[in-house]
Amino acid sequence: MIKIIENDFSGKIANRNKIAVWVSFYSEVKFRPSYLSICQKQDEIYSSQMEKLIKEVNILNNQSFLTPREISETYLSMVDGLWQRILFDPKMYSHVFCKDLIKKYFRNIYADEKRFV
Repeated sequence: MIKIIENDFSGKIANRNKIAVWVSFYSEVKFRPSYLSICQKQDEIYSSQMEKLIKEVNILNNQSFLTPREISETYLSMVDGLWQRILFDPKMYSHVFCKDLIKKYFRNIYADEKRFV
């Protein structure tokens, strides 16, 4: 999970130029079918893998308050939202700030897990 977070919020991915392309392609109604044909399967694989990893971390940390699906969906929504913040409010939201915010989220769920530091 740490590697996924590091990747999702690396400077190479979570930068304004790449996010702007993604947002414009994703939000353009006429390109939505193209987006789905290209990306939907990958998005499903990504979501499924994240949920599996979270299930493992839940077991290792005896965390049962939130289900793997709840945590995964929250994470994926946070990624989308924080990427938009990086695009629209770069003075406040850098990829480093967002990565740290995500790690704080996971530290709150997995208080004894030292890898989210």
